[in-house]
Amino acid sequence: TSLGISPLLAQLMQFGDASVIVIDLKADDQTLFEVMREGARINSHQAENTQLDSADWSYPFRYFTPVDGRSSHGFNPFSQRAFKNLSALQKTDLLTTALGLQYGTDYGRKYFGDSNFSLLQAALKRSHRVPSFAGLQHLLKDKAALKISKKTIDDGSNVVTSVERLATIEPLNRFSDGGDPANHPASLIDLADLFEKPQAAFFALPAGTGSLMSAEMARLVLFGLMNAAQRAPKPRRQVYVIMDEFQRAVSGNIEVLLQMARSHDISLILANQCLDDLRSAGADIAST
Repeated sequence: TSLGISPLLAQLMQFGDASVIVIDLKADDQTLFEVMREGARINSHQAENTQLDSADWSYPFRYFTPVDGRSSHGFNPFSQRAFKNLSALQKTDLLTTALGLQYGTDYGRKYFGDSNFSLLQAALKRSHRVPSFAGLQHLLKDKAALKISKKTIDDGSNVVTSVERLATIEPLNRFSDGGDPANHPASLIDLADLFEKPQAAFFALPAGTGSLMSAEMARLVLFGLMNAAQRAPKPRRQVYVIMDEFQRAVSGNIEVLLQMARSHDISLILANQCLDDLRSAGADIAST
């Protein structure tokens, strides 16, 4: 972190011509956060002693953490501009992929993956604008209104479990509300913005808040970024994504993102302890 990632991060921000995202899956100290904050401050054209919200900086800096009691900007996957315009089918595909709810193509895995997909799609079809995971949780509770078989609901129970977990994270469920400063658009992270104007975003996702939830949130950022890139008008700004302890976010479906990122002006800089970290029973992406 100190010899490799921090100097590279500082240099990328000092150039000021691209956006930078850091996803810290260890988040056991403030090093990377402070490097980004200092880089954004240096890039600001405002006087150093002027107190400004990050939205007013020439190089905006926003940060997200699910840790209770800590200051955080909001990051709501459902309020992303690129996500709102998707069909229910496309939203279901993105969410089940990011949350690791598509298990594979062999008979048993595919069956339960398809059950997850059908249950989530039925819930998303009920409302054109689902505001958050908390709102999705509410829709999933009304089983009669889903109009699918009880067996599909039972076999897709992993969807309910994942949504219930994520619905408890307040900064992940914020949406624009003019009456609340915390929900002002300037206080929310929209990944599409990173392709339009150079800026920085820091996601502190420590394992202490739940390694499974941290991995899910990291993949929501990555797949949300890919979706935003696909719909961003060209020319797009280059976006650099730096992930520390990358192996904690590995799933079988993340291989697709690694293969597609470069063609969408996304550069991935991945740090982990050793190659064996990228090999598990469910996903072996070391060769990728």
